[in-house]
Amino acid sequence: MKHVLNLMRGDLHVSSGTDDSIGEAFVPRSRHMKKKVLLIDDTRLPSWIPNGVDPITRWPIHFSDEEVEIARNAEDGLKALTENGPWHLLLLDHDLGEEKTGYDVLTFLEENTHYLPPVIYLVTSNPVGGKRMLQILISLKEKGLVRSYGWIHASGGTP
Repeated sequence: MKHVLNLMRGDLHVSSGTDDSIGEAFVPRSRHMKKKVLLIDDTRLPSWIPNGVDPITRWPIHFSDEEVEIARNAEDGLKALTENGPWHLLLLDHDLGEEKTGYDVLTFLEENTHYLPPVIYLVTSNPVGGKRMLQILISLKEKGLVRSYGWIHASGGTP
């Protein structure tokens, strides 16, 4: 079941590819446990992602700059995914300011599924690139390789 939720300021829509039976993948066993969150984005800071609530888990979507590891390009993102995991959540942009894109990161993960985080949110403003990435996420979900995914549509790259 697809859920769409308008969040704060009217500039954010979260599309979640989860169903009710898998929403718990986004919530740690204890509310006090730290989730390992990786943001691969060339410009955004985690705090720039608008606040809201996940429509399935009711878990807050808000990240401080201190609790999220940031990779500013595809190469650093792939290094973090392969060397510093496992990750609970991946926040992934399409346009990474270089030759490789977020799409390239997803195709790597599609071929190397042991590095896949259980939850992936796209944080791109690029509609064409985002749709291509979303198709990979849908395929990964259908194969049971990711438990939850979504697309946070935020306007611009600054708060």
